[in-house]
Amino acid sequence: MLIAQKPFKTVTFCEANDVRHQLNEMDKQVSNFCTQCGKPNEASSKFCFNCGAPLVNPLATESPQKTSSHIFTPPTQIAERTQANLETTKITADVLKFTGVGGWLRFLVIVLMVLGPLFALGTLGNLQIEFKALESRLPAFGQLLDIALAFTFLQVLWSIVVGYRLAKKYHDAPSLAKWFFILTPVLFIVQSLLMLSVTGLPRESANAMKGTLVLEFFKTVMSSLIWYLYLVRSKRVRYTYPDPITHVHCPDCRQLVYSQSATCPHCRAKLIPQ
Repeated sequence: MLIAQKPFKTVTFCEANDVRHQLNEMDKQVSNFCTQCGKPNEASSKFCFNCGAPLVNPLATESPQKTSSHIFTPPTQIAERTQANLETTKITADVLKFTGVGGWLRFLVIVLMVLGPLFALGTLGNLQIEFKALESRLPAFGQLLDIALAFTFLQVLWSIVVGYRLAKKYHDAPSLAKWFFILTPVLFIVQSLLMLSVTGLPRESANAMKGTLVLEFFKTVMSSLIWYLYLVRSKRVRYTYPDPITHVHCPDCRQLVYSQSATCPHCRAKLIPQ
């Protein structure tokens, strides 16, 4: 007896892919069987819908592909970051320590506002006593006294103003102080030339005055140079006086703080170095 055979249906490649995709979706939907009751559950379920027993996700139990989350960092870059962190820590410690009018900066303020003016006025008083006695005989001593008086009062006034602005922490105070110590020797030279141009002085008095002016000029130059270098290189001056270029506002207290510091010296708030 012959049995009629049905011809095989030809399946295209696309249809085979669709069937395979449907089978995969079915496996994903019902592929997690409960170990207690044996009921099938969805692969994404955490508990059995029948008995409530915890399920083990087969997708989660598969060993994931081992991927390295560590990004290789060159040793040179690690060294640079470490050095930068150390510098930031050191700057922060220096800012907390050297912010404020203290130390040598306080002594400079005292020199500008008290000691310097007192010394200049004392020297002027001695000259006035000596020259007043000689002015009656030689009018040239009166001219010397007038020149010394004018320059002394100019220097004293300027010194007090600079010292006051340093004490009040004005942002332009360091620049004014630097110009003060630059121009002080220049003013002394002008004063000396005017005093030497006065005629009618005895030769002995003129020679003694020249020696005194040379010695005082040397003292003035040395003291001005020392204080100028202090203002240029001092950490306290750099951190204390706000500069729009090197300082930023603290977000908490709104005080100007050195931009490389990680802590505000006024309110101790944590900052991000710029």
